[in-house]
Amino acid sequence: MKRLLSVFLPLCLLTTGCWDYRELDNRAVVMGMGIDKAEDGRYRISFQIANPNRVAQQAGGQSGGGGPAGSPVTTYAVTGSNITEAIRKATENVPRQIFLAHQRLEVISEAVAREGIGPLLDVMERDPQGSIHIPVLVVRGGTTAEAVLSTLPPLEEIPATKIYDQLKTHEEMSGETYAVDVTEVLRALTQKGRQPVLPGVRLIGDPAVAENMETMEHALPLAKVKLDGMAMFNRDGKLVGWMNGAAARGLAFINNKIQNTVVHLDCKGRKKEVSVEIQRVKTSIRPRWNHGKWTFHIHLTGEGNVHEVNCPLNLEDPRILDRLETQLSREVSREVREAVRAAQGAGTDVLGLGEALHRERPDLWKRWEKDWHRRFPKVKVQVSSTFVLRRTGMRFNPHQKEQ
Repeated sequence: MKRLLSVFLPLCLLTTGCWDYRELDNRAVVMGMGIDKAEDGRYRISFQIANPNRVAQQAGGQSGGGGPAGSPVTTYAVTGSNITEAIRKATENVPRQIFLAHQRLEVISEAVAREGIGPLLDVMERDPQGSIHIPVLVVRGGTTAEAVLSTLPPLEEIPATKIYDQLKTHEEMSGETYAVDVTEVLRALTQKGRQPVLPGVRLIGDPAVAENMETMEHALPLAKVKLDGMAMFNRDGKLVGWMNGAAARGLAFINNKIQNTVVHLDCKGRKKEVSVEIQRVKTSIRPRWNHGKWTFHIHLTGEGNVHEVNCPLNLEDPRILDRLETQLSREVSREVREAVRAAQGAGTDVLGLGEALHRERPDLWKRWEKDWHRRFPKVKVQVSSTFVLRRTGMRFNPHQKEQ
């Protein structure tokens, strides 16, 4: 009997089933969540839920299906004092249990962001069903997060997936906007000497037609979602300003977020005639004590490849390449300085200068930490860059000959 028990008891452990098993058909899979401010001051939470029957039909080339107007997603909006209450109240409208494990992103309105984002992220870190690795975006221009999530894209079935892919592609190819997930935001809110940033998104076009299926049938979309700049937050997690254009890319340079981007250089007095793709960018921040004051040195290194030349240049001449390298280094330094000015103007250290000082002089940081938000706008920052051109493409010289 003892031998039989020693054999069968371990087998029983291996044959146990999932104690919390649920059929997928009984779950409402949330692809995206939007957070707005309701008129009564509470939160208006919108859930973008995938319609699996419609998505499966469109993937198989079929037409028709369930959901309003055959839409691949349905957006439910409820009001609550916090996200947990809203999820519970959503069951009044959603016939299935809310399931957050496959959520692709979270969108927050600008009004909510200015009040503070810390409490909104607590449930995502605490809930075992949620994911802390999803990107968070801030809506610009007074548009609601619900409207952004409800905008049906022309090339994708699910709006949340489209925005997620758009953000990742823009990060890899441009760098002016890059993904920031919940983990990074929480880390910036709790660590010493750095404040969080989030990518911005804007709805272009008429919000009234953005959620109509007819929008997907036009060659020129009637409404679309566009990534737009980076939102800066203070140490309390409140939105205090925006970085746009060159300053936003300068911020990506500083935070080592650039994977691949193109910088346009002037040629013989003509603007943006030479395009250089840059890669392998590395940034270092070093605080130095000079003349009784701290100076922060930001230095960047990287490589460049000539992508396009629309002016007469002899790229076989080493002096021409040296000149382009100097121009490239100066242009990158200019964008970084714009990011520094924007951050100091907003009074929030999204650059991580305090973090660098904490690493270099933790004893000094203890004295400065409490009033760093007042010291940061006044510190001196020096920027330098060193970029080298590795390749000129499949040809040396352009069709135009140098005069």
